[in-house]
Amino acid sequence: EVLYAGNDGGFFVSPDAGATWSDSPNEGLCLLQYEVIDSHPTTDGFVQGGTQDNGTQQYRNSPVHHHGADGDGGSCTVSKVNGAHVTHSYYGNAVERSTTGGAFGTYTDVSAGLDGDGVFYPPSAVSPTSDRMAWGTTVVNIDAAQGSGGWPGAGVALPGLVGRISALSFTSDALLWCATTSGQVYRLTRTGSAWTVRALHGPPLPTGQWIWDVAGVPGDDATVVVAFSGFGLADHVWQGEVPAAGAAAWTPASTGLP
Repeated sequence: EVLYAGNDGGFFVSPDAGATWSDSPNEGLCLLQYEVIDSHPTTDGFVQGGTQDNGTQQYRNSPVHHHGADGDGGSCTVSKVNGAHVTHSYYGNAVERSTTGGAFGTYTDVSAGLDGDGVFYPPSAVSPTSDRMAWGTTVVNIDAAQGSGGWPGAGVALPGLVGRISALSFTSDALLWCATTSGQVYRLTRTGSAWTVRALHGPPLPTGQWIWDVAGVPGDDATVVVAFSGFGLADHVWQGEVPAAGAAAWTPASTGLP
């Protein structure tokens, strides 16, 4: 009467022909596929992460992770000014927010007003000095309160966009980097409530290839780093130096990486 079952959530055993199941065999196994993680501003004992088909998990300084939400787990953010303010998402434009650290059942939907059609797990990012949050689709949606303030309903358009937004990152509350599924890179700067967009891609940066991540350099508004996914590239990591006008000056930065 002992049954064993395996799926994308792990390995399970039933001692009574399926009447009850135990997940105890999973202890110590690393089975979850994480899509995105974000860290707490003041402690290394808290990390929020979305997992494929297994919801949103939290590392709380224990090998047993805390389950925060069911379903698909996509991109997530942890406020850098109040670590109790966290967001998680499912797939598509479905994002929720908790103001109590992301305990199960404490999330409320903050998707209303999101504009555009994104990748399966649209990327998100949060400012280092406020709850300002960006959500990427075919436009950049930006709200000053992690979505709870109300998305504007019409995102910031990216000139010449091909594909969809695949990565976002704030360097400051007024500087946002954006990358796409076709190898494009943009710099968004804020003056008051208005955002100005500038395209930075250009030779020798590869084209037609998915950029998996983008990041600025803290304290340096003129340097950006992107990481490409996929096969067939001699260099997957590139650094861009941003001049006063025009595209960035791109150089490969993958030398020595495995």
